[in-house]
Amino acid sequence: MAHCARCGTNVHPFSFRSFSKITGRCNKCDSEIEQAVIRFIDAFRDFAADGVLTRAEWKQLEELAASENLNLNEALHYASPDITELVRKGIEIATHDNVITANEEKYFNFLLSILTVPEFLVDEVRSTINEYKTAQEIRKGNLPTVQSSLHLWPGEICHLEGPAIYINTDTKTYPRRSGQLWATSMRLVFVSPQRDFDVDWRRVKTVGRDGNTLVLEMSIKKGNGLYVVDRPIIVEAIISRLIALSRMSQSTGVPPKDKQKKQTGSDAGAAGSVNHDKSKTPYDILDVPQNADAGTIRIAYRQMAKLYHPDKVASLAPEFRELAELRMKEINAAYEELLR
Repeated sequence: MAHCARCGTNVHPFSFRSFSKITGRCNKCDSEIEQAVIRFIDAFRDFAADGVLTRAEWKQLEELAASENLNLNEALHYASPDITELVRKGIEIATHDNVITANEEKYFNFLLSILTVPEFLVDEVRSTINEYKTAQEIRKGNLPTVQSSLHLWPGEICHLEGPAIYINTDTKTYPRRSGQLWATSMRLVFVSPQRDFDVDWRRVKTVGRDGNTLVLEMSIKKGNGLYVVDRPIIVEAIISRLIALSRMSQSTGVPPKDKQKKQTGSDAGAAGSVNHDKSKTPYDILDVPQNADAGTIRIAYRQMAKLYHPDKVASLAPEFRELAELRMKEINAAYEELLR
C-alpha cells in the first residue's frame, strides 16, 4: 500500500485518491504543491524584477515555502528559468560600467550559494568576474607581457597575441579576414593571408565593445573596423590602456612603456639601433629551424619583409620608420647569407 510522503495518507485501490510514484505523493498533495510553486515563482519574479534579490527578499521566500509546506529545493528547481534570468541580468547590470566591485562580487557569491544555478552558468559567472577583475588591473597599468611570434622592434613589448577576424567597415562589401592580432607597446598589428597592416597607437582614436566584437576607430582608413576576438573584455582593456599610454607619451614626450616607466639610458640606446645580439644567427632572425629548406626560408623572408616594408611603416613616427629600415637590412642580410 502506498503512503503519501507529504500528508501520510494510505492510498489503496479503493481510495478516492491516486498516487504518483514519481513524486511519492497523493494527487491532492501534488495539486496543492503545484499551486504553492506557482505562488512561490510569482513572488520570486516580483522580487527579481529589478535584477537584484536582497537577503531580506530571500528570507521572505524561505518563509513562504515553509508556510506552504513546500520543499525549497523543489520550488527552486521549477524556478530555474527565472533564476537564470536573474543571474544574467545581475551580471549585465554589474558590468555596465566595466567594473566589478568587491560588494558586487560578494552579492554573486551569495546568489550562487542560495539558488540552484546550473553548473554552466556558475562557471560563466566566475569567468566573467575574473575577466573583469583582470581588466580592471590592466586599466590601472598592469599590462600583461606575452611571448610573441611577431618579430619585435628594439624596445618593443608584446602585450597581446591571438586569433581575430577583421571586418573592414570602410568598404561596401564588409569583407571578413581571419588572421592573427598583436598589440604591442608601439603598435597594433594584424596579419592574414589576404591582408596585413600595423598601426601606430597614435592613429587609434577609440575602442568599444559589443559582445565579442571590438570596434576600433582610427584617424586613418587602415585598420578601421570590427575585430572579432577571444576574451574581448581583456583585449578591450589592453587596447584601451595602450591608447591611453600613447596619449600620455604625446603630452609628456616620454615613449609609451609598460606601467608608464620612463626609458632608462640603456633602453633609449636600444630604441635607436637594432640589437645585434652576437648569439643571433640568420636562422633566428628569420625565425626558421636550422634544417629549413630554401622554400621555407623564402616564405619566412616574405612574411617578415611585409611587416617592415617602407609602405607598411609610412604612417608611423620617424623613429619607428628608421627602426624598420634597420630591421629590414638585418632581414635582408640573413636571407642572403642563408641562400648563398
